[in-house]
Amino acid sequence: MTFDENPFRVLNVSIYDDKATIIERARDILLNPRKRIAAEMRYFDEVDIENLFALAADEIRDQINAARAKSKFPAVQDVAAIKDELKNIRDDVRGIVQDTLKAMTHAKRAK
Repeated sequence: MTFDENPFRVLNVSIYDDKATIIERARDILLNPRKRIAAEMRYFDEVDIENLFALAADEIRDQINAARAKSKFPAVQDVAAIKDELKNIRDDVRGIVQDTLKAMTHAKRAK
């Protein structure tokens, strides 16, 4: 398990938190409609980020809804949250690229 995969880190809970707190935190992340869409899109992001950016918001909604149909979660109707999250993901990727470039020496960037 990597540091980023640690469930305490993922759920933002402490080893001292009780069961109710942990359950509530997981529920807040995965059952809150807006947070669930963000998590679902970042799941697809890990699978294939290039494909994610190539898709229109309604195509992403269709992929999310296909997964939700299997897990019996309500379908996403509106694409506004998907569009917002696409912007957030693009901003995150842009930040990672910028941070990486800043950390590189000029000679390494020139390659």
